[in-house]
Amino acid sequence: MSEQSSNQDPALQGQAVIAERVSEQLTWLNQAAEIVGGPGAKPDEVFDQPPQERRTARTPNWTPEQEAGVREIAHRFGYGAEHNVPSGLPGGVLIAEGGLAWKIAAEAAAFEDEAGPRELLFAGSPHRVLHEDEHEFLDKRLGLTLPEYATEYDLAHLFARRQAGEPGGQEQVLNFGYELTEGNPTVQQPTGQLVFIGETSKGQSVQLLKVEGAVAPEDESKPPAYRPGPGELMRIMADVTALQGRKQEPIGLATSNSYASRLVDTISAGIKHGGRQFGVAMYGRRTLAEIKGTPIQPATPELNQLPGELRETYDKLQDLSRMLKPKTVQETVDDTEPHPFDPQGHVGDTGATPAPGSVEDDLLNPPQ
Repeated sequence: MSEQSSNQDPALQGQAVIAERVSEQLTWLNQAAEIVGGPGAKPDEVFDQPPQERRTARTPNWTPEQEAGVREIAHRFGYGAEHNVPSGLPGGVLIAEGGLAWKIAAEAAAFEDEAGPRELLFAGSPHRVLHEDEHEFLDKRLGLTLPEYATEYDLAHLFARRQAGEPGGQEQVLNFGYELTEGNPTVQQPTGQLVFIGETSKGQSVQLLKVEGAVAPEDESKPPAYRPGPGELMRIMADVTALQGRKQEPIGLATSNSYASRLVDTISAGIKHGGRQFGVAMYGRRTLAEIKGTPIQPATPELNQLPGELRETYDKLQDLSRMLKPKTVQETVDDTEPHPFDPQGHVGDTGATPAPGSVEDDLLNPPQ
């Protein structure tokens, strides 16, 4: 190591290592694109953006050899693990990101492998109405019923109540929320988007977060405008806990290992929040099979979902790569640290750089 690098700020050294790893992973995705699109093909040319409901994505017309080659590359990112992969975070907030009924059930099951989070949060969209097979799953596998036109948010509410032991009279709208505008700025107001549900037998706070957009689109395959994604959900909860005086508490996201691109979200969130720990807990194929009462899937994600997931990973890595590029002198001057609040009650980004830690480890050593 040179004298110059040995004297470098450890946080900057950590970011340099991440930038090198991001470059390598972008190379892998370019290789995957060339497997199915030929020499020179790029991921944003051959891999379609995922639809709002991923299982509705079209199945690509790949040969068995192409599928095997692309899956081998996907496995390098942590896709397809059989067993649960804990977040590795000590305490803090753990978010079940929502989705189909069995996905939320599996995310709740993944909570059991975590090292005592202080808060458990269930997120769900009020725009997506549950499908018939989800109602059937709830009835036959869990003995639960919801109204015919119940939404994913209603389902998240149901699971939050179950996690809290079916409380009565404890629910309370909290004094936090977010705007339905670009970037979803966090606001310190009782918007009704964040609700306290109750406490578990272990004393963990259980909360409910409404994942809504400004306007539901006419094309149901597309998400509502300004709906916060996984990265925004983690950032919103980082803002909320900071306002509560808990600036260093870790923030985790529970999801499927079919969505290993969420790991990139944690890296970006960590860089934006001064090195606070972010992580992803992923339930495995075995957990999902036990929840659904079906055989273990031989490979995940399913073929029709693989292109969209790789495209999302590619787009997020591109954004992260731009974030890690050294700034010019003028950019550094322009990027002064904002006050945590502006007159409208928005919560500002700290603008700090992270120290090396578990967030970096997630990117450098994705779970297998």
